[in-house]
Amino acid sequence: MTALDRRLEKIEQALDPTEAVVRWLEEAKSCGNYAAYSESLLGRPLLNPYTAIPSVVAMWAGHVPGSKPDRTVNQRVEGAVRSALVRVSLVERQNHLLTLGAPADCNQLDLLRMLEPLVLTGRVEPYTEAQWVEHAGRLVDEARLWSKGAELLGSRYFAGRSPLFPDVEKYLTELQEACEELLHEYNAAARRTRGRRPKGEPVDLGLIDQHVAQLLEAHTDGLVRQARQETEVLLGERARELSIPRLLGMREGT
Repeated sequence: MTALDRRLEKIEQALDPTEAVVRWLEEAKSCGNYAAYSESLLGRPLLNPYTAIPSVVAMWAGHVPGSKPDRTVNQRVEGAVRSALVRVSLVERQNHLLTLGAPADCNQLDLLRMLEPLVLTGRVEPYTEAQWVEHAGRLVDEARLWSKGAELLGSRYFAGRSPLFPDVEKYLTELQEACEELLHEYNAAARRTRGRRPKGEPVDLGLIDQHVAQLLEAHTDGLVRQARQETEVLLGERARELSIPRLLGMREGT
């Protein structure tokens, strides 16, 4: 029996949607990073949360394998499965998107660092300097928004746990801190009274906090809406009544 098999056994019990997803999430994070977790599922569909979790929450909702279908129980089972899979989709979507975007952000950070000595001494054109400041501020803004969004979603859907894998959290933290440091150094240089200095004025980082606060609810609402849409597609928009029993049957061997 592999380590993943043993971890799967731990959730083979009746759990409500939040408990089941949080249990899966914490075990998935033990892989170390999102890429390693994704690779661990290759060729092993029964370890996939979309097939492993439905039977767990179905038992919590009253489903008994092999029993005669009951309309009330079926409705509870359907609601529980949908609730769980929306949470899984939230985890998958955030980690997938951020992992895909990380290389491009790192490249932009490298370019910002290369230009920093020229920007801080006023050796670039005003437009180039303004673009440098804008890009550094945007990266701070995006890193803070994704981090705050994950924190808010964690409190609402994951019993206070972050939906982000450790490597993704680290990437966001390091990106934010690096770009904040660039802007702090820019501000210090812009306040010089002697020697070469940037052409612009100091940047108010508090404005970034205000912008993130304004976007936070829309950002998280958008992620939840997309997760619900993806769940509807997964379960089948035209034959919904067939899809959840099919997922349960995969775990029950029918």
